[in-house]
Amino acid sequence: MVLAVDIMFVNKIPYLVSISWHIKFITVEMNKNKKQATLVVALKQIISIYQKGRFKVTDVLADNQFECVRGALVDLGACLNIAAAAEHVLEVEQYIRTIRERVHSIYNSLTFKKMPTRLIAEMIYTEMIYTSVYWLNSFSSESHISSTLSPKALVTGLKQDYHNH
Repeated sequence: MVLAVDIMFVNKIPYLVSISWHIKFITVEMNKNKKQATLVVALKQIISIYQKGRFKVTDVLADNQFECVRGALVDLGACLNIAAAAEHVLEVEQYIRTIRERVHSIYNSLTFKKMPTRLIAEMIYTEMIYTSVYWLNSFSSESHISSTLSPKALVTGLKQDYHNH
């Protein structure tokens, strides 16, 4: 399994975003900061999700800011591949743009004229991000490894209940 990872900022709050190459399963983890210890904990959580689904993460594609976690990834059995200095990991950048677009469309559909800044930063955006990722993981497409099973079903084994959702 190859993962592409990057950090997305929403209202100065960092979110670690990852996507697997062939399955297209997206994960998002809100982080307190961009320090090595925080990134290692988040990456361990992401890798454990794939391990529970019986997948082995072998490679992680990232920007230069992830160089500090190389040793921890080796301990987890994954190889870190860093993009060139002026380049980004395009696979994850595309999904970050998709997540942002969906969050903006949800936010703009709210009926409130003004909301407290803290409410927007901590609750509204975080919930919108997780909701967007939930629905992106719930449906398969032609670019996924399976045209019948969603990325969520492939990795976690949970299928969408269309009567409830």
